[in-house]
Amino acid sequence: MCGIAGYFNFKKNSFDSEILEKMKDSLVHRGPDQHGFYQNQNVGLAHTRLSIIDLYNGKQPFSSDGLVLIANAEIYNYKELMSSLGDYNYTSGSDCEVILPLYQKYGNKFTEHLRGMYSLALYDEDKEVLIISRDPFGIKPLYYSITNSGFYFASEIGALCDVNGVKKEINNIALKELLANQYSFDTTSIIKGVSRLLPGETIIVKKGNIEKKIINEPLKKSVNKTKSETEYLKILDNALYDSVSKHLRSDVPLGLFLSGGIDSTVLLIIMSELLENRVNSYTAYFDTGDYFEKEHSSFLSSKYKSNHIELQIGKENFLNDLPRIIKAIDDPVADYAILPTFLLAERASKDLKVVLCGEGGDELFGGYGRYRKLLRPLSFGHYIFEKKSIFNNLGILRENFLPSINQSYYYKKSPAFTKLQNAQLFDCKFWLPNDLLNKVDRCLMHHGLEGRTPYLDKSIIESSFHLPDKLKINRGKGKYLLRKWLYERDKDSKPFERKRGFTVPIQKWIFEEGKKIGSLVAEQECIKEIAFPSAVSNIFEKDSKKTGLAAWVLLFYSLWYKSHLLEKNNEGSIYDVLSEK
Repeated sequence: MCGIAGYFNFKKNSFDSEILEKMKDSLVHRGPDQHGFYQNQNVGLAHTRLSIIDLYNGKQPFSSDGLVLIANAEIYNYKELMSSLGDYNYTSGSDCEVILPLYQKYGNKFTEHLRGMYSLALYDEDKEVLIISRDPFGIKPLYYSITNSGFYFASEIGALCDVNGVKKEINNIALKELLANQYSFDTTSIIKGVSRLLPGETIIVKKGNIEKKIINEPLKKSVNKTKSETEYLKILDNALYDSVSKHLRSDVPLGLFLSGGIDSTVLLIIMSELLENRVNSYTAYFDTGDYFEKEHSSFLSSKYKSNHIELQIGKENFLNDLPRIIKAIDDPVADYAILPTFLLAERASKDLKVVLCGEGGDELFGGYGRYRKLLRPLSFGHYIFEKKSIFNNLGILRENFLPSINQSYYYKKSPAFTKLQNAQLFDCKFWLPNDLLNKVDRCLMHHGLEGRTPYLDKSIIESSFHLPDKLKINRGKGKYLLRKWLYERDKDSKPFERKRGFTVPIQKWIFEEGKKIGSLVAEQECIKEIAFPSAVSNIFEKDSKKTGLAAWVLLFYSLWYKSHLLEKNNEGSIYDVLSEK
């Protein structure tokens, strides 16, 4: 994968090499292998490359017949597209170069033919048009800003800060959403003046202004007839093998994040069949005495003969590594799982450049417990999204930082879908890209590691999202059809046993260190602005789920603010960073 950035200024002949170089430098961690530039009159493009396919000839930008392309992408159907597009003088074997002839043939609808993850920018010199686009599930990030100078875009928020009018000022709308939900919704980013490109969105820019926006929705109403369980199992089997096989296209070694859950176990089974060499599998576990993930993953790795690496994580990692982890997350997501994800990525990056991940399985196959509530009599789809703020009734936040809306504001019921599908659609639009995929992208790309998500593939949708509800939730369990597929392949994996969640014991660690951490968090100016200091100190000393989550969010925000807004040193422990004046 890669990092991309660029601009389209209002005035011609307004070269901005210094800004382009600065944006490139802030994205080097995303692409440490190569970099390249394009400048022409009032347009500039920058690219940093992590070499995965065609290691030597795939340097970007790509250019042909007045078209220039930079892409942070893996196009899994590039071979099929090359074959269907006919004669074209390719200069490399890169999966991304096929985008140029695809645009020549289909114009602004070229992204409809892509199968993969991407954020890209294509400049058409003849039309003087810049096109930026993001994949339909939002696997790869892209941000933009319109300033007095023109239109700017980049893979990360940090590359846009302090660029021609973009200042590091907090957007309080996004902050209130972060405090209430641990992430922010929609196009709103945490920095004023910086917007997210939505999943599946394409923006057409002319003369530095947005001329048109197009949305490519991944989850549409199915036109296929309902089938039997046996037929759906066959479709699922074909789709899984097709998706995983294409996600294994690479010129470098690949691995797998193995939790021992349904999603990663399915991937391990298929990878072990398709790859000639042993799979490298990686599992994180915690030193709290509950070693279920460790033991079950070890059992699976032994059975499927993977090269298995286990990483133990403890309170010392929480205390000493959290500041540098949060430094990597410019678009804040206060998800406990940033700790194991970052550290596991760090370990895996010593061996390889690509890992497969199970993100998307719960959203598409119906795996969350809240989905099961929807199938109860008299339940309403919007109800499960009327979650109160994490800080509700705690008396901690100042009034102007209490959330004015909850998740149900963004919940839009479509008559084309069932209650369950509408809930899945909500999660795929907001929770998945802004929390889970954001976390995976930042934690992995910080280490130059590419994360691939085979469940988020066009081929999987028919046998997941479009399934009848009873094939998603059955026998009181979610992901029924995926469990059934796994049961028929490997009964020993016990897919119908009760799922044990992967719990990060951060609340336990916070409580153990509560008095000392709480006083430091309460002293931070960014916390005083949004909360009552005495109340902040108190919640760090209470051992409850609700106060523990609130304490975690405040700790996360105080470290994030210090690192990204104040640009203070993030080296050292939580105590070191919060004590620095």
